[in-house]
Amino acid sequence: YAGFGEGHADGPISEAQFGSLYGITVDLEGNVYVADGNSTLRKISPEGNVSTLAGSSYGFKDGQGPNAQLSVITDLAVDKEGNLIGADNDNHRIRHITTEGSVTTISGSIEGHLDGPSEVALFAFPSSMAFDEQGNLYIGDENQSIRVITPNGNVSTLLITESGFQDGNPAEAKISTPYGMAIHGQYLYFSESSNHALRRITLD
Repeated sequence: YAGFGEGHADGPISEAQFGSLYGITVDLEGNVYVADGNSTLRKISPEGNVSTLAGSSYGFKDGQGPNAQLSVITDLAVDKEGNLIGADNDNHRIRHITTEGSVTTISGSIEGHLDGPSEVALFAFPSSMAFDEQGNLYIGDENQSIRVITPNGNVSTLLITESGFQDGNPAEAKISTPYGMAIHGQYLYFSESSNHALRRITLD
């Protein structure tokens, strides 16, 4: 479909090049957004043109288009306004990217685990995310936890466990780092690479 040899080149899909690819999502207009290991976010239009939406080099900086810096965006989601939300793994942050390429930080700073208002909450290597129908954003991170950011910007912990594998109620369960994540109805699904398992949590 797109990508011919490792590199970083925009243009028609027959000529475009990418680095290692991570998160991917599609908006309502049919644009495909891909997180590129070159610390960039790439856009593939329905007409098949590849462009760089944001990012230029590894680091952390909010800003417009190539002036912004990202680390590795391991997952992407689209909010109700059509903007991108990215799990900026090495930066321990959740980033907001408009369709014009303006990058800001929603939450996170240094590695840690702290709930509360989004401006003070802490994450550790956020790796996966999904929105529910109410606009709550669920995030998996390497604290072996599932976090939630509400539409009003409050961060809480849905589940935190010891690293391992065990089904059961929140006090008994053990999970490993949640990677791919999706929500359908009352269930949140996520994959665990190290456990070779697909897990499911019932949402109240």
